[in-house]
Amino acid sequence: MESAVILFVEDAEAEVPPYLSKYPILCVEQTNSALTESFNGRIHKPARLRSLYNNLEKIISGSVPKRSQEKESANQNFAVDVLLVEDNKINQKLANKMLTKLGCNVVLADDGVEALKLIDSVKFAMGFMDCQMPNMDGFQCTQEIRSSGLYNTLPIVAMTANAMRGDREKCLSAGMTDYISKPISKKVVVEMLERYC
Repeated sequence: MESAVILFVEDAEAEVPPYLSKYPILCVEQTNSALTESFNGRIHKPARLRSLYNNLEKIISGSVPKRSQEKESANQNFAVDVLLVEDNKINQKLANKMLTKLGCNVVLADDGVEALKLIDSVKFAMGFMDCQMPNMDGFQCTQEIRSSGLYNTLPIVAMTANAMRGDREKCLSAGMTDYISKPISKKVVVEMLERYC
């Protein structure tokens, strides 16, 4: 009888050692935080038999996309200064970790007001801007940055959980360069960095 190994991890931000990446990995947690590419699926606490069964069935049937096991290529070391504007601490931590692993020097801002204070501190190659934030949202912040006339060519990529029709147009009309949906993936972030840096 052939045996199978499935790993269960309780931390969505956990680093999975490379030698374990060949096994399916499910995240078991209470929250809805964004999953990294290390995981094949999620089981919410308290764990339900149906949820466990559905995840296992997907893994066994092969319907869950396989995680890339290739090492980061040399061209994924971007070595650029990036402004990350995000008020949610979990999303901020995940995005910061992802960008840092790609070689970016990340400067963090919790909202648009803080971003405006930081914009002149470094010659940024790119900005990732959350749309919905307290004090000043991403739309207003981007408009303020553009209105100065000093940063018309700075690529600003909107990050939003609102994947609705018209959102992209709203972001672009505010002066943002491009748009990605949350939860952000490494693949999409790499595409943005390659496109604009």
